[in-house]
Amino acid sequence: MFPTRPMRLLDRYLIREILPYVATVFFLLTAVIFIHEAGRFSELFVVFARRGLSSTPLIKLVLSLLPGIVIFTLPIAFLVGVTMAMGRLSGDCEIVAMQAVGVGRWAFFAPDAFGRLCYDAYYQLQHLLFATDGG
Repeated sequence: MFPTRPMRLLDRYLIREILPYVATVFFLLTAVIFIHEAGRFSELFVVFARRGLSSTPLIKLVLSLLPGIVIFTLPIAFLVGVTMAMGRLSGDCEIVAMQAVGVGRWAFFAPDAFGRLCYDAYYQLQHLLFATDGG
């Protein structure tokens, strides 16, 4: 199928550079959008509390918003994370140094492609699990 090769030191280095930026942006964006969307249910929390009802169904309802939010925040976080990491590497002239020792431009593509494939798999899974028939 695909030729396999062991993960090189460069791949691990790029992933270590990209991942913190992606994770930070992802969690911040997800939290902001989640708080905005969950705020619509604040009145329901008050009604449930006053009547002494269990808030478990309401919490499940609010948590069901997460898959829809992640579909939007993950690609944005990945784009911003890769851009910030590559900008830092470029600013520190590390890309020039890597190219000087013979690392090609395509070597920078492997961690990026892996992240895109992971997102695509997640998106397809969400589409299969939560797709509606349009009616």
